[in-house]
Amino acid sequence: MNFELTDEQKRIQAQARQFAEQEVAPVAREADEKGQFPLHLVKRMGELGFLAGPIEPEYGGSGMDYVGYALLCEELGRADSSVRGFLTVHTSLVSLCIRDWGTEEQKRRYLPRLASGEWIGCYALTEPDAGSDAASMQAIAREEGDSYVLNGEKIWITNGASAHIAIVFASRDRSARHKGICAFLVETDTPGFLREPMPGKELGHRAAEHPYHPGGMPRAKKCAARRSRRGLQSRHVCPGPRSPGRCCRGCRCSASVPGCLYSFYKATTPVWPAYR
Repeated sequence: MNFELTDEQKRIQAQARQFAEQEVAPVAREADEKGQFPLHLVKRMGELGFLAGPIEPEYGGSGMDYVGYALLCEELGRADSSVRGFLTVHTSLVSLCIRDWGTEEQKRRYLPRLASGEWIGCYALTEPDAGSDAASMQAIAREEGDSYVLNGEKIWITNGASAHIAIVFASRDRSARHKGICAFLVETDTPGFLREPMPGKELGHRAAEHPYHPGGMPRAKKCAARRSRRGLQSRHVCPGPRSPGRCCRGCRCSASVPGCLYSFYKATTPVWPAYR
């Protein structure tokens, strides 16, 4: 098996490293201290073709393979994990989810906007009492005619404060546990869609957006009296897109650990080599 990078993968890595060093790293400390995501980088990542790396060009993507995409996430994670986290959710959990499970109409409507950075996406799965155990979610979807009314609370929804489109998970039949869960595409300007910033600071990832409910039980989203016709086609949408998402989280570790060691070495050694 050949583990050497292809010329295209090397090009992606070099481009991502240059962007991370020249545009992400200089603003990372301030963004982390203020807890504010540098939104100006979103359009820039769209211009560079990063926001829809594995998506086909016909939908506005770059058509890169998953090794190239992993290298991209690794380089961003070395500079700022909050920016890498944004990309992982926006691309892996939202765009790839729509590409794999959405209708052609949904792909045409959302993927080009997500690819350019015109729109931001979030993935609303986690709830106050249902994280990894998604089958225990309390959010419900009630069918009314040819639409659904969604009611529920979500928490720790990365990109949730700025998102224009959310993939919201809710159960059509809670007694059916995981078999009753469905995913809905919800445009966030819909009346009844609420979101507020989470108080305090996380241990890391502090520039990332994680909306919450200001009352006793935190939430990121409440779609009350809200109609949606845009359910995704497959019930497998929940575990499916999380695979590339987990892969890119692994890239965060493989980048941030040597990145930290290199920063220490650079700060304590008079003559230091370029990062490789």
